[in-house]
Amino acid sequence: MDYAVLAEQQWHISLRKATGEEYVGPCPFCRGGEDRFHVWAERGNYWCRMCDTKGWVAESDREFTTQELHDLRLRSLERKQEET
Repeated sequence: MDYAVLAEQQWHISLRKATGEEYVGPCPFCRGGEDRFHVWAERGNYWCRMCDTKGWVAESDREFTTQELHDLRLRSLERKQEET
């Protein structure tokens, strides 16, 4: 599971690759900066440098439909292809 893609879907944000498996974008909680919110795609944890909110993407209460899960997998594959 690519947790960066899951975070984008879950919180309606866009993330960009920073380094390795780390992605950054605007914080969905405090709405701070374009690079304050960090998500680690393989581990699934997140942290905001501005408001210090942290946790695990998969611990959200959000339920995904079968179509949304399919779209997440597809987006994950596309992201990996773009990075190679």
